[in-house]
Amino acid sequence: MLLIGDSITVRYAAEVGTELKGKAYVSLLGTSKAVGDPALLDEIKLVLRQNVYSVIHFNFGLHGDTADLRMGLGDVIATLKRHAPKAKLIWATTTPCQKKDDAPDTSVIEKNQAAAEHIAKAGIPVDDLYTLVAKHPTKLWDGGGVHYTAEGTAIQSRQVAQAIIPLLDRITDTDRK
Repeated sequence: MLLIGDSITVRYAAEVGTELKGKAYVSLLGTSKAVGDPALLDEIKLVLRQNVYSVIHFNFGLHGDTADLRMGLGDVIATLKRHAPKAKLIWATTTPCQKKDDAPDTSVIEKNQAAAEHIAKAGIPVDDLYTLVAKHPTKLWDGGGVHYTAEGTAIQSRQVAQAIIPLLDRITDTDRK
């Protein structure tokens, strides 16, 4: 299975691999490229030419703006479907950044809403990492306001693994070929 995302994904990837040990081999495409950057599509194509994936869990929300996401996410989804036609896709909502006044992260909310339109149209299930972090009873950020403490990363990795397991369970021998 393949995880695609930014530094948040990079931080939880190893723990997801541990959670899925014996069920799936976890690969990672970590990138800071924003949706709308043509080089992102090239990176995705390169990785998908290297291996065959049964599940792809992806997110592109911290980098770029809402307009980029609105205009470019359809191309990302089309690229994933074209170059990994048998892979089951799952979208992860973008996690919030911590605001000084503890207000909701409206920028990330807007990006998640823009992405939701494409995701719903494509019929892709959602792993709601935004709500996991935003509604958690304790603050999970590491002090920089973007990345997470070890506890925050562990909580995210467990949810990601739990979102992936049902998709792995539905893979048939035909899907693997």
